[in-house]
Amino acid sequence: MKIIFCLSFTLATFVSNGQKYFEVDLSKRSLLEPTIDLNYTGIKIVNKLRLKDYKIKVRVEQEKPGSQDASLASLTSDDCFKKYTAFSTAFDNLKNEVKDEVNMPGLKTKLKTELEKINDNECKPLLTTAYENLLAETEEIVGFTFDLEKNQNIFVTISRLDDNGEEEKVWEIVLRTPRSVSFLSHFGFTFSPNLIKEPDTYYSKEISQDNYTITKLQNNGSEFWKDLSLTANFLLPINRAKNKGKGEVTPAWMAGFGIGGDARFTVFTGPALLHSDFLSLGLGFGVNYSHKLKGTYSPNESIKENLNFDQLHERGIRPTILLSLSFRLSKKQLQGGEIENIGK
Repeated sequence: MKIIFCLSFTLATFVSNGQKYFEVDLSKRSLLEPTIDLNYTGIKIVNKLRLKDYKIKVRVEQEKPGSQDASLASLTSDDCFKKYTAFSTAFDNLKNEVKDEVNMPGLKTKLKTELEKINDNECKPLLTTAYENLLAETEEIVGFTFDLEKNQNIFVTISRLDDNGEEEKVWEIVLRTPRSVSFLSHFGFTFSPNLIKEPDTYYSKEISQDNYTITKLQNNGSEFWKDLSLTANFLLPINRAKNKGKGEVTPAWMAGFGIGGDARFTVFTGPALLHSDFLSLGLGFGVNYSHKLKGTYSPNESIKENLNFDQLHERGIRPTILLSLSFRLSKKQLQGGEIENIGK
């Protein structure tokens, strides 16, 4: 029966002879995809069961935008092992562990503790060498056969084999190299209601015959569709947890542009909440290109003719605050695909 575990690793680094390796601890079990620097040369696997065989596969995916066999007998003394029985027992427990890699850190700590208790100048060097060689048998270094570049996923699969050479336990981890730019594109609507925007359109109010006053429209925006804009948003997730659950909400920063029902063009930016990469709700701050009173007129000015809307207004830039609701119209995203990565 094959059991598959997904690993969670603290970002451990092992350097040997100038080579830098990412440390994979087989005693830990949960999911994470750490990002590694481009100067890593491979992985170092720790806490192997020395009496078990392992099969290790490493492959790399580029996104678009050797076991040590040390001899113990020649380096150790039976007299020293017999003299320090607590060390000998801890040594044998680690040497013969075959049940679970989870037990390895505790067995290593116990053996190291017993070794530190020994102050015998004759036995200490021999037992230290035996200790170091035993630990070496629980580790293995696998170098990368490829160069690391930005926007890569490195898939590592480690299989423990039974006596028949069949997989009995599997670890899987995905290492991620640094990303250049990562964002999501959304399409949706923005809404800037009267409670947020100040009415600034006017009409000619008749006071008497041939006498009019330039008066602010009090029902500006009563046509609801004119307060809506079709928009395209670009969202950059903040602290986005890779492999997060589809129901999680992630903070993001958005930027976008849109065009309203009255041909009003708007650009904006601001904070947003992103739900499963599919739905976002944001508060935008920006400017729009919309109607305003012509500079030749002023509010409440008296005029002698009945001017229509186009005669009173011109297009101009003004600040705005708006609400944004947008969706990601991507089949891949709906199926839980990867965040898109742009460039290298």
